[in-house]
Amino acid sequence: MTLPGNSRRPTGITVLVILYGIGLVLSIGLAAWWSSIISTPIMFGLTTDVPAWFPFVLLSAPIGISALMMGMLLRRKKSARKILVIFAIIGIVVHLLTINLLAFVIDIVVLWYLSQKHVKEYFNINE
Repeated sequence: MTLPGNSRRPTGITVLVILYGIGLVLSIGLAAWWSSIISTPIMFGLTTDVPAWFPFVLLSAPIGISALMMGMLLRRKKSARKILVIFAIIGIVVHLLTINLLAFVIDIVVLWYLSQKHVKEYFNINE
């Protein structure tokens, strides 16, 4: 797919869009599943006091962020790259503190990838 400025979308950006899409579907699915569990009687007709819409409210942030980031990445918004850099830096700190080595390495790779010349050119960043 040729984009304005004779710049093709980098493969890594396409992968990030796909991962955000998977996150979107999983968040919606989790909210629906959790909602059905909450509304099911526990035993002897007893139910929880949590309303069935609560999981959708709780998961609305991940759902919204995933949808927003997918759109921003596909439209080459400079702010999408900035947000991804912020997410990666936050992830590096959190995963370092929680000793989650795999997630830490993934965040380092994402941060490194976003600093590559062809990715910056895709977002029209001249640094």
